[in-house]
Amino acid sequence: KTKCLECQEVFTELKEQTFQQLQEAVGGRAWEDAAHLFRCLKSAEKIGLEAERRHVKIRLIDLQKTASKNLVDLVESLNVALVQDDFIKFEDYGCSIGNATRLLADSVLGKEALNHLKTQYALLLSQVDLKFQQTLSQCRAGLEE
Repeated sequence: KTKCLECQEVFTELKEQTFQQLQEAVGGRAWEDAAHLFRCLKSAEKIGLEAERRHVKIRLIDLQKTASKNLVDLVESLNVALVQDDFIKFEDYGCSIGNATRLLADSVLGKEALNHLKTQYALLLSQVDLKFQQTLSQCRAGLEE
């Protein structure tokens, strides 16, 4: 029984460390790392007592909500960067969002949030294309004058 308790304590500590790493990955927009850690913790959802499994499930849902909110904020920041012609920020934010769009649907974002993100990202890319075409037209018009 002592060995079981020791194993349980080690497993609990490992879960806590993994949750901490997942929070850091989500906060740091390291989406591939977050996806891997999320899958590990999703597996942990099947181990332990019922109360522990439920606790892991609730924390994972909370982290999915946090990741989704972070990406909604990032999309808004990307939109602002586009309006302000801040292409350095746009590239940074755009790369992060682009990486997030490659996540699996059952990962850290969840299917609905991922689909919404992909739609928003495609819309922003079309706005970038339109802005680029406008800039080209302005350059051509300036050269012709």
